[in-house]
Amino acid sequence: MTDDVWPERSGRKIVMVLKPEDKEALRSEGPDLLLNKEVYILSSEQRELDADVQRLIEQGVLTLTPGTVWVQNPFESERIPYQPEPEAVEQFALAKYLHFSTLCSHLGAREVEIKQIRYKKGERDTSLSFEGGIPAGGVGGSVDSKELNSFCSQLSLKDIFEGGEPNLEAATKYLQQHRLSNDVGMSGLLDIFRNPNNRIKSRKLTLNLTTETHKNLKVLADLKVPKFLASLQADYDRRIKEKTEYILTTEVEF
Repeated sequence: MTDDVWPERSGRKIVMVLKPEDKEALRSEGPDLLLNKEVYILSSEQRELDADVQRLIEQGVLTLTPGTVWVQNPFESERIPYQPEPEAVEQFALAKYLHFSTLCSHLGAREVEIKQIRYKKGERDTSLSFEGGIPAGGVGGSVDSKELNSFCSQLSLKDIFEGGEPNLEAATKYLQQHRLSNDVGMSGLLDIFRNPNNRIKSRKLTLNLTTETHKNLKVLADLKVPKFLASLQADYDRRIKEKTEYILTTEVEF
């Protein structure tokens, strides 16, 4: 397989799009980057593309613009395998909460409700509380507040299910399928249901929605790029070092 063909995506946490001449220059000035098994360097004039990636390009989700960086979806390898780096943290955080709510449905939950969302960016820390799925007060008009409100507007703040018996096999398989077995909050909730003699009625727990995404972004932050790409790295370094986190406090009723 040549490096002009899309590789196995499972280990490629980062995809960088470079001009053809910059990719060619890496052969002599940055061969370690080309050999990095967690990174793939894609030419902006690439001819052969993975079918899913081609579909996302056609939909306008991804582009082959030189300088673009894509981050692998830590939960999904098929439907939406990558997102552009600037949108990755928010979009994957939304995806993780959806996976949490789905897990709760497998466990027979009647309600999943968000009680608070914390938005941390660098040294700044903003939060928004909710009662009955309705914001309890505002968070002001700062840039961080607007970003937090935008994030909240894309969430289902309260999910109501019919309720039922927990399906531990389906719940376990779901966590494994979406690479969430190591999430302490989710796996801990699943473990409680393994005792059928004392069923839990409710649980209030906190979820960090960005842990897995930041592990992928760390690959990008740790890259050593040659000098001729220094300006490109400086651009995304600024965003990565100003770490963004979404932390949810939720309450689940069974």
